[in-house]
Amino acid sequence: MSEESSLTPFTKGDVFVGATVLNNPDDDHAGDGRIIQFDENLNQKGVLWTQHTTHLVGGLKFDQNQTLWAFDSQNYS
Repeated sequence: MSEESSLTPFTKGDVFVGATVLNNPDDDHAGDGRIIQFDENLNQKGVLWTQHTTHLVGGLKFDQNQTLWAFDSQNYS
């Protein structure tokens, strides 16, 4: 799946959700990963399509430098 990423600069109150398009007919928990960005009112602001992921995207966390991290526990990406 080739989708275009559209994340915007992060602002206070933004919510980030890890989500996966379960589009692999051979595996019911595999597909293209993405991180969806919402504003403080839960209006969608953007999306980041992840690269090199094969299963459920999760574990979203900001580090001390405000870098957003996520992982795919099956692919170790």
